[in-house]
Amino acid sequence: AAAAAAGAAAARGPTVATAEPMPPPLLLRVIAVVLAVPTCALRRSPAGHHRGARPLSMSSLPEGSIEAAQFDGTGVVLLADPSEHNRFLRQQGILVIQHSRGSPSHGVTLENPTPFTMGEMAAADMGAFRENGLCTGGDNGDGSVVMVHSVDGVEGSRYLGNGLYIGGVAHARQLVERGDADPASFKFFFNHVEWRDGELEKQLGHLEYDAAVVPPSLVLRQPGSFHPPLWSLARRA
Repeated sequence: AAAAAAGAAAARGPTVATAEPMPPPLLLRVIAVVLAVPTCALRRSPAGHHRGARPLSMSSLPEGSIEAAQFDGTGVVLLADPSEHNRFLRQQGILVIQHSRGSPSHGVTLENPTPFTMGEMAAADMGAFRENGLCTGGDNGDGSVVMVHSVDGVEGSRYLGNGLYIGGVAHARQLVERGDADPASFKFFFNHVEWRDGELEKQLGHLEYDAAVVPPSLVLRQPGSFHPPLWSLARRA
């Protein structure tokens, strides 16, 4: 009976919101408010300089689309070094979604698509988001999905910076179903990248990443539209 119950649960797929997490692989929980992102300890300052940031060559960037930046917390995209060989990070842009002193930092790789849609992988009916593709955000996490978007006023969401927000699945779905928001403005990530407290600053100090501000339209490109890749756009000579 226990085996039959387990088989039935697996067939239903990942659960939603406050349901208990299910075992891997790819058994996901969609949570409406994700990652209690504290106020970033490193604040933006036009004249400031984070010693760990290496400026990009602006001649290599498409004018008006991607801007070199000094790393100052959430909402910034980190571009992996060309020598990076980690299969999750290689030739990836990583959106920082959590960063504060005294806590681990989290990010999501922006263009690691899975072959699945949210409708295929979530146990609950995802409604207007059922056709949204699912990306792999990294190799850490408890099987949760995070949602990043560019829609202001979504209840339960948190502002990351640079026109990007995280969370608020329930209200976002309502907005889309009413026709008040475009489902393509919402992007879903399975798991995340994690840095231990102080680890990201150390890697920035070693010039392992370049920091950039990337328009939401590029950050939120859906699986199937990653050409040319974001990383290549930023690295193009």
